[in-house]
Amino acid sequence: MRRFCLLLLPLVCGVAACSKDSTGTGEPDVTVTLLTGNNQFGTAGGALAEPLRVLVTETATKRPVRNATVRWTIAAGSGATISPASFNTGSDGVASTTVRLGTALGAYSFQATTDRISNTPPRFDARAVLTPAITAVNPRTVNAGDTITITGTNFSAVPAENSVTLSGFQAVVSSATTTQLRAVVPRCIPSRTVVLQASLGAVASNTDNVTVNGITINPVQLARGQAAVFTSVADLQCQRLSTQSGLTYLVIPQNVSDVVASETPFELTSLATGVIASVTEVGLPSTHDDFASRWELRLRERERAFGPGIAPAPAEHPLASQIAPDLGDKRTFKVFDKNDKFVSVNAEVKAISTHAIIYQDLASPANGFTAADFQKLGASFDDPIYDTDVGTFGAPSDIDSNGKVIILLSPVVNELTPRNSSGFISGFFFGCDLQTVAVCSGTNQSEMFYLMVPDPLGTHGDPRTAATVLQAVTPVLAHEFQHMINFSARRNLDALWLSEGMAHMAEEVVAAAYAARGDAFTAQTFRAQNYLRASLYLRDSTSVSLIADELPGSLDLRGGAWLIVMYMTGQYGNGILRTLTQSTLSSVQNVAAATGKTWGSLMSDWAVALWADDAPDLQGVTLKKEFTFPNVNLRTVLLSGGSFALQPARFGFSDFALKSTMRASSQRHVLVQGNLGSLPISLGFSGQRGGAFGANAQPQLTILRVQ
Repeated sequence: MRRFCLLLLPLVCGVAACSKDSTGTGEPDVTVTLLTGNNQFGTAGGALAEPLRVLVTETATKRPVRNATVRWTIAAGSGATISPASFNTGSDGVASTTVRLGTALGAYSFQATTDRISNTPPRFDARAVLTPAITAVNPRTVNAGDTITITGTNFSAVPAENSVTLSGFQAVVSSATTTQLRAVVPRCIPSRTVVLQASLGAVASNTDNVTVNGITINPVQLARGQAAVFTSVADLQCQRLSTQSGLTYLVIPQNVSDVVASETPFELTSLATGVIASVTEVGLPSTHDDFASRWELRLRERERAFGPGIAPAPAEHPLASQIAPDLGDKRTFKVFDKNDKFVSVNAEVKAISTHAIIYQDLASPANGFTAADFQKLGASFDDPIYDTDVGTFGAPSDIDSNGKVIILLSPVVNELTPRNSSGFISGFFFGCDLQTVAVCSGTNQSEMFYLMVPDPLGTHGDPRTAATVLQAVTPVLAHEFQHMINFSARRNLDALWLSEGMAHMAEEVVAAAYAARGDAFTAQTFRAQNYLRASLYLRDSTSVSLIADELPGSLDLRGGAWLIVMYMTGQYGNGILRTLTQSTLSSVQNVAAATGKTWGSLMSDWAVALWADDAPDLQGVTLKKEFTFPNVNLRTVLLSGGSFALQPARFGFSDFALKSTMRASSQRHVLVQGNLGSLPISLGFSGQRGGAFGANAQPQLTILRVQ
């Protein structure tokens, strides 16, 4: 059975405006930031290889802006076309367009702007050029580190604008005219024949062959289980791997940028001593989503319109002096429905426990929960969910001064999920309920959750029995209670990835409480969905930005977020969960402050641990703690088709090139295995076409010796 839960924090503007700018229009000022596509070359009359991409954020909060209309104009150059000329930002705040240059050679410039922009609109420069051509190379046999002369046509007279690669490794152009380039052969190239090519950005010349005599370079020196991290441009461009005694290495290229929505093309290139060989290109796979995740994404977009919420003091609450309810008492609640509106429902108290008051909508179908089921739900929330979550993350607010949390079961929740959907919405927390009516018209001004009801006949959606619903909603309470605690502490929302990672970790700590009591079945019920999502993430973490702000819209990202929070808990203990929950910092800054490590360092250690901990290839090796998950054996719980979900690409000591796009805070795992007698290989990690990485990229390369 697939179960998904929903967090609804400050979601819908009521009768009042959600936020104000200095003009009093009710809409915030925005900032437009250039992401990718600047400084491109293209052929006259041809399309630019990369789209122009910008990020629109609220100037004050830095949050991405949904549905901002970005207008693209031609600032310089004639005959160019932009398609589309206007584009609405997505949930990540990103808008993009494509450009076709005019038929005239020379400079072009394009500008992106939108309403209420507070900064200078970003400009994208491009240049229409003729295709470079190589006619001669001298000498054709050269030592690594020496200079070659390339004769031809249509080069740039500016050395830095020319790119010269030898089988994917970037040469340094020392001087240039329109007909001649002088370039230094990379020292990393081993003895072999390589493919020479010159280019102006994506406009590439014909190819030619050059024979290189390699020079001695000290290989990476590591003991089994040791790793090295490389971050400088020189180190990323050249690492030599030795095959002495048939060594095997785990190679992890990463982009540890914390710039949300940024992405960069990358190439991981290997050259062995020998003849020219083919390369392997890897496309960018799609992430996994379903209705529940997409629906939550839409709600996440809405809640960005909310400013930081401040819960009313108990004395200000209209229900502060109300007598505590008894079984059978009635109350009217507002519930957010499938039409994105508030509907009023009448509900009756069905159970009262130490920490919960459980109401059920009077319109619920027959043959639902029994009195014993309601009591069981309340008892489960009291112990271990309430005690464990509060002990781990901190206490919630109590704006209605009743000392309890309200749990409302209503068929309105069932109706949120269309019939025959892949997954369903079983419950949610709504941060609007911690606001005043002036801030959110749909508030119930109580700490409360909304859960689905049993519906055996499928009156309000797909049929679900009482047993099915009880099993589904109990883990949801652990998840949503963490969101309630977090919102109570912060009065705003942390980055979505970390917020979801923490809430999924709440399921884990409650599962551990059940396991400690010998209830393995319930513990597995709480853990099963985390394991599923984490397995999806490990199948290809390159395609998922761990810090993506438009999510949780994919199951993969939820899995990655849980994995890194699980890792931090294993490294620093459960105390870090309270620190993260109570912090006023957000996202990467929150994590760095809590761990005392840079984001890049943490990402490197975590990426190694994802594969290395309990790896059969490292049997007998004592790994340092940072390379382990002390609190879970990933290889026994994260399976895909019966095997461990993380299956690195495998290569011998031969030519290969992985070419793909790496999003912010993502990585790729590669195993490079040599046979006895194999010769060393040269390894390079670079941007597109062997060149520099994008402006927002933060590349690093981690190499772990396995054998």
